[in-house]
Amino acid sequence: MAYDVVNFCEFYSTPLGQAAGHQIQGCIHHIWPDLTGQNVLGIGYALPYLDFYLKPSECVFAFMPAQRGVVLWPDASPSRIALIGENSLPLPDQSVDRILMIHTLEHTEQPRQLLREAWRVLRGQGRLLVIVPNRRSVWAHLDSTPFGHGQPYTMTQLTMLLKSNLFTPVSTRRALYMAPSQSRLMMACGPFLDKIGNQVLQKFSGIVCVEAMKQVYAGTPICRRKHSRSTSLVGV
Repeated sequence: MAYDVVNFCEFYSTPLGQAAGHQIQGCIHHIWPDLTGQNVLGIGYALPYLDFYLKPSECVFAFMPAQRGVVLWPDASPSRIALIGENSLPLPDQSVDRILMIHTLEHTEQPRQLLREAWRVLRGQGRLLVIVPNRRSVWAHLDSTPFGHGQPYTMTQLTMLLKSNLFTPVSTRRALYMAPSQSRLMMACGPFLDKIGNQVLQKFSGIVCVEAMKQVYAGTPICRRKHSRSTSLVGV
């Protein structure tokens, strides 16, 4: 059964979900500390992480794949969220500055098409931040959390996927070294484990995170030269 919006909401309302979200938010904030004046799009279940950047004057919005459902967001203001087709973003070309992609790439059956759509809507200096479960982690092998569903990736696999779809990785980061346990002691140790884990246990992080820059010239069409024979036939 597919992991849907109800499952995401239930997980992030638990102490474990809140602890995990706090660590992942720290990872995101380390890479994107300030997005003032930027158009920010979240794809997948990005709501807990977009709240950090949500201000009345900023353009922050979210898309969720139709097959996983949607919830009202944000709670106390006009909706900034919409259902979309899995690999089709209803936006003009070069219309957003930042895209946060979380809880989505591992679930899509056509990751290349999703990434090409992200490339299309990003502006020339746009950045994409992709967060996926780490294939080597305990989190990816337990289906009691959202990180145990879908196709997990190693850092190398995610980086190669981005490179093959017109993105240049510019920074990487890992987080979520604590075990997916409801133990209060384990959750309390989460920040300490993240600090130690990034030094000695990098390959076993719960999530891997890659920030990538749009390759502006990668998608430039090449003009075909007209053959003299074809030209001579025009108007005949």
